[in-house]
Amino acid sequence: MRAQYQQLIDSFNHSKLAKKRDAIASKLELLMDLLDTLGWLIATEHPNQANTYLLFGESANVLGKNQIDGGDLKRILKSIPSANFLHRSVELKIWRDTLDQQQTENPIDDRLSKREMQVFNFLVQGDKAAEIAEALGISPRTVEKHTQRIYEKLGVKTRAQLLLGFSNSRSS
Repeated sequence: MRAQYQQLIDSFNHSKLAKKRDAIASKLELLMDLLDTLGWLIATEHPNQANTYLLFGESANVLGKNQIDGGDLKRILKSIPSANFLHRSVELKIWRDTLDQQQTENPIDDRLSKREMQVFNFLVQGDKAAEIAEALGISPRTVEKHTQRIYEKLGVKTRAQLLLGFSNSRSS
């Protein structure tokens, strides 16, 4: 799988991170493999060609090529609902075409209380317990208890699992 990410890894040669290139490349490869396994499509800005993106894993299979013009990618992503994005910046785009089968069959809204859903929405945006507590007018300890119940109900053990598995399921 390493060859698949070689262009992205090689781009570290031109950055100030070159000294840590191998360690970063190894971690990046694991992360890309995990995201690909979980069904996320990945595109990164090409390090040497302006307005071109490299496609990785399933995104290369879905689109039938290893790189794409920035304008073409923008047109494709325009049709994707914002809730389907894990990350969207100029340098990196991570998205799903569709929701997971499990999440479609058993929506999060049906499993969580109204307050848990409010906390959930803040969690997937990356907010800390203190920030959530202030926004909702409750104590940080109450937020932590809601978070524990959310993890139990959704079958996750960490915030990373929550973000990777459910960030595309946010409700408004």
